[in-house]
Amino acid sequence: MLFVFLIINVFQLNSQNVESFYSRKLYPLVSHLASPIGRVSWSVGDVFYMVIVGVLLVQLGVFIFSILNKERRRTLPLHFWSLCNGMLLILILFKVSWGINYYRVPLRDYLALNAHSATRDELLQTTQDFIITTNELRRKLIGAEINRKAISEEVVDFVKEDTLLNGYLHKDSGLNIKAPISSSIVNYFLVSGYFNPFSLEAQVNQNTPWMSFPFTAVHELGHKMGIGFEDECNFLAFYLLKDHDNISFKYSAYYSAVRYLLLSVSQVAPQEYANLYQSLSSLVKIDMQEERSFWLKQQTLYGELTSDVYQNYLILNNQPEGLIRYNLFVELLLAFNSLG
Repeated sequence: MLFVFLIINVFQLNSQNVESFYSRKLYPLVSHLASPIGRVSWSVGDVFYMVIVGVLLVQLGVFIFSILNKERRRTLPLHFWSLCNGMLLILILFKVSWGINYYRVPLRDYLALNAHSATRDELLQTTQDFIITTNELRRKLIGAEINRKAISEEVVDFVKEDTLLNGYLHKDSGLNIKAPISSSIVNYFLVSGYFNPFSLEAQVNQNTPWMSFPFTAVHELGHKMGIGFEDECNFLAFYLLKDHDNISFKYSAYYSAVRYLLLSVSQVAPQEYANLYQSLSSLVKIDMQEERSFWLKQQTLYGELTSDVYQNYLILNNQPEGLIRYNLFVELLLAFNSLG
């Protein structure tokens, strides 16, 4: 099993091979085979996680018991070997079912986006332009009713029909948005959405503030369709939603983009940040405060641990920037915006 794992790691070093043989051929086949899971109404992946954790805990418990019990110490090598094989099997399954997509040709290269050329002035101008659009979209949403289930269904239908990046993105009948088994539990891990690379399910926390919900939904569908990098899923979410007929979808795209843009401005031009933030309409400011307050209420030790774990997960999967990778969405946004 170790040999298989090493072969996979050597294979993924060449992004062109990954793109040609895995992302364009093998992953679509795996995704098609898993498509019945996507059509099930409940989260199969959450159950899978619970079973795996349970099995590993039992194996670890047996291993520790064998250490403490003199009569069973002779079985330690067997238990250790079993535990290692279990972990290797999970890693291989992760890689083959979806994880190799982290090493495919990046979307920024596929679209030939020069994602490092934007200037400080371009950042400020883009942020100002986006704030104007965001303010106007929010004004049109006064009195609108938000139904998360309806949003999920509409997002999925739209993404299935859209022809953007046909060939690069893989779509099948399993494309769907699911709720976690418990969104209330997910809250405490500070997670708005997640993709299960074993069951290939895109899941969105149903308690996620409404203004971010469509953006998060498309982001997770981006993973399902074969995109690994977090910034590229953010870019896909913005690009797909920015011209949608549904005003709440357009607002979610620009609202989310403005949040990332303002964060970048605060880091490179803190003096201009205050002026730009003040140019937000009172309604948009209320939305931002509502979202900030929501996540602050969920702050727990579990959330901090989740962030640390996911930081290391991203680093180990071809994203050395860790959680900062999400913010690199701004580079893609500015590069695309400069194309006119």
